[in-house]
Amino acid sequence: MVNTLTFEVQGMFCASCVDRITHALKSVNGISHVAVDLEKGSVRVNGESHMHADGLVVALSNLGYHAQLAASEASETCSQGTKSQPAFGRSGCCCST
Repeated sequence: MVNTLTFEVQGMFCASCVDRITHALKSVNGISHVAVDLEKGSVRVNGESHMHADGLVVALSNLGYHAQLAASEASETCSQGTKSQPAFGRSGCCCST
C-alpha cells in the first residue's frame, strides 16, 4: 500500500535545494517518489505505509530546512491516533552560505 505525506518546508530557494532534498529523501528505505515544490514551499513523499512523518521531518531538518507535516496531514494523522511532533532545523538555503 502506498502512503503519501506532504510537508511544509522553509528555506528552499533553488534547484540545489530541490536536488539535496530529493536525493536525501529517496535514500530513505521505503520512499518511492519525492516531489519538491519551491513555489509552494512543500515536499510530497510517496512510499510504503510504514514510513514515519517524524523521521522524514528529522531528515529534512538535518539538511538545514525548517520542516513540519502539512496542517491537513497533521490533523488527519492525529485523528488516526498517532501524534507527529514537528522538528525544526536551521533556516536558510544551501547556497546562502
